[in-house]
Amino acid sequence: MVDIEWHKKVVPMVGRILRVEHLAEKILDKVLEEKYNREIMQSAEAKPLYISTTFLVMANKVVAFKSMVACRSGLAINTEVTKKEAEEGLNDVLRAGNPLRISNKSFIDYIFMHALEVAQSYDLPMQIHMGFGDKDFDMMLANPLYLHNLLEDKRFNDSRLVLLHASYPFSKEASHLASAYPQVYLDFGFAIPKLSFHGMISSVKELLKLAPMNKVMFSTDAIAFAEAFYLGLAKLELILYP
Repeated sequence: MVDIEWHKKVVPMVGRILRVEHLAEKILDKVLEEKYNREIMQSAEAKPLYISTTFLVMANKVVAFKSMVACRSGLAINTEVTKKEAEEGLNDVLRAGNPLRISNKSFIDYIFMHALEVAQSYDLPMQIHMGFGDKDFDMMLANPLYLHNLLEDKRFNDSRLVLLHASYPFSKEASHLASAYPQVYLDFGFAIPKLSFHGMISSVKELLKLAPMNKVMFSTDAIAFAEAFYLGLAKLELILYP
């Protein structure tokens, strides 16, 4: 896979997206490998703070943040999660050992809230992977209506949340949120071309029933292979101009 500098030679605009949980896992992996200063990282209390600080450091180097919260612990995010709860959750994560995968809800909610705070302060969108395509979680927890408490939290009125993959199979619910909350946007990449022909048409129709047109976006969600980018665009044209 070629690096970002190569891509800059091909297209006029290239940017990185910071994957919140992935970055946290990389930091914690290094902690377990004892690559960080022991005095700084010896306590569970220090680690959430270090991760949050890293979000700040990286914010001016990326064009967006992206979270897997929907398929890790669900969208019923505890907006008032405490540092103590996060520390206890982190201890559970570390006790599980390698390969490290963050799955504790309190810790995930904590780093998500801090990442969203940083994203908002830098006017960066927060993309949320809506779980479509994964099988190792409870799909019901990815219902975007669970975001109600977060969306009603006035601290984040200026945030921008982009719900990815048409929020399938909750496209209707996502459309409602985009119509009701100015901070919610929708992207139906991966639903096209992943779904059947009928599925692609119906999911896009569901999104457009309530959501303003200027808040519905498309991305191919393709990686690595040029054919994947082409297929996404070809299917999009087929759906929009049958």
